[in-house]
This record gives sequence, structure tokens and C-alpha cells, in this order.
Amino acid sequence: MFRFWQTFLERRRLAKLDADRLMEEYGPAAYEVAWTMAQEVGSGTLIDTRPDGHWDRVRNIIARRTYRPFWRSREPWP
Repeated sequence: MFRFWQTFLERRRLAKLDADRLMEEYGPAAYEVAWTMAQEVGSGTLIDTRPDGHWDRVRNIIARRTYRPFWRSREPWP
């Protein structure tokens, strides 16, 4: 049980580090870069040493950090 928890924490730490790195390097385009990486790893185009689902976790972290609701309008409702 303890080994499972350590593995979980290590995967989470790696995902946060990669999300930070992508957001620092690519700015607003970081989500698209993570999405592309997830697609390429899933299709076998890119060989990666990260655990399964890593880039999906990175993409989800970036999405949570950059959340902006699209339904906001500039003018308030009448």
C-alpha cells in the first residue's frame, strides 16, 4: 500500500513539473502542446519514458490552471 502511494505522489510530481515547464516555455499554447504530446504517445508516433497517461494528466493540470469561462460577456445582463 505504501509503495502505491509513493508511486502516485511521484507521478503527480512529474506531471506538475512538466505542466510548469510547458506553461513557462509555451505560455497560452501549453495546453495544445500537452494535447499533441498525449496524442503522439497514444498513437505510437512518439516514444516516451513517462508513465501511461502522463501527458493527459499534464493537460488536465494546465486546463485547471488556465480556466477562463467562455460564456462571459463584456456587458452585464440587462
